[in-house]
Amino acid sequence: MNHDYLTVHILTAVPHHARNRDDRGAPKSHMEGGVLRGILSSWSLKRAARVKYERAAAGNVISFRSRALGEHILDRAAQIAEQANIPFDRDAASRIVKPLILDLTVNIERADKAALVKARKARAHHEAKAPADASPEELAEFMAIYDAKVAAKLDAQIDKAERDAETAVWLSAEEVEAIAQGVVADGSTDNVFSARSSSLAIAGFGRMLAHRPEWSSEAAIAVSPATTTHSIAVEFDLFTTVDDLIPRGISHLNQSAHTTGVYYRTVTFDRKQLQRSWTGITADAADEQLTSFVRTLIETLPQAGKNNSAAEPLPAVVIAETQLSRTGYEFDKPVQLGADGGYLAPSMEHLYQQARAARLYDPEFFGDTLISGVNAVGHDTGIPGADVVGIRGMVSFIVGWVKAAA
Repeated sequence: MNHDYLTVHILTAVPHHARNRDDRGAPKSHMEGGVLRGILSSWSLKRAARVKYERAAAGNVISFRSRALGEHILDRAAQIAEQANIPFDRDAASRIVKPLILDLTVNIERADKAALVKARKARAHHEAKAPADASPEELAEFMAIYDAKVAAKLDAQIDKAERDAETAVWLSAEEVEAIAQGVVADGSTDNVFSARSSSLAIAGFGRMLAHRPEWSSEAAIAVSPATTTHSIAVEFDLFTTVDDLIPRGISHLNQSAHTTGVYYRTVTFDRKQLQRSWTGITADAADEQLTSFVRTLIETLPQAGKNNSAAEPLPAVVIAETQLSRTGYEFDKPVQLGADGGYLAPSMEHLYQQARAARLYDPEFFGDTLISGVNAVGHDTGIPGADVVGIRGMVSFIVGWVKAAA
């Protein structure tokens, strides 16, 4: 059997925090198992990991997700032209770059046709309002006034329409550079995009280009939300700002919300998909990039309110197991407070029990299993065939598994 999936199960005890907040500014929460649970969204976890990984990386490893990619590419093209002492017409370049980026998410041709049909209908409707006895000259003047008003209105709306049509697009640094180089050289931007990417983050998390599905890619790394294994309470802290120059009263009064909890989450690697999507899988730097990205995915939490929260904790337990398909464990019944206090110990035991039961259910579903985490080292988990290792050993195992037969 080919165990082409590897799921990492992570338990992290997160003290006083508001690392992922809702529209009220409170820590995100949801109902599960009949109780209120804390939750860190999948999107917040992925962004935190991507940003940390790419900030430590360099060159074409990084990526950009923005509504302002057109201007960013034009800035880079201007820089290239200046360095090569080549004249650069930004307006002309913009007429190449902006439609190219917009075309990834919007069917420009269809939108233009729809606008033209609408304009023709509106003009015919207005023409029908002309006096019945109007001469050809009077009709022409009547329509000229209308056309002038429409033109003025369109001029006023064009910038807003362009802004509204733009959406955030995710491109690799290699794609940005290729477009900028092509615009400066000869205006050619052919063969820039592909479903494969040099960006490990794009290849890992996948990318949807609504109007260009042939260049979209399926995610090779699935990241679950992190949810507490137990019920939580959201607490509020009233705070004031004392004024240094005014002796009486305060400058500001507000409140902040926070919670605590033991969070369970999973990260699943689809080896075949990553090998299909990532152009760097066989490059010399693949081991270094994968090592950095895998460890970042395991350890990094959302960064909201990080300067007012407790320091970021290390994972308590990390189980990495190869599987036939993506599978996780459940905490439907909320974990109860341990005999000596705390939710971590009973959460660990429930996770281990789930892993043992899964192997009784179908032993062949699982392949190699490694366990790490600051609370796991030195403890017997009772999971058959599982070795307890340090985090570096676990990451090295995952990297080797991902690259196998690439």
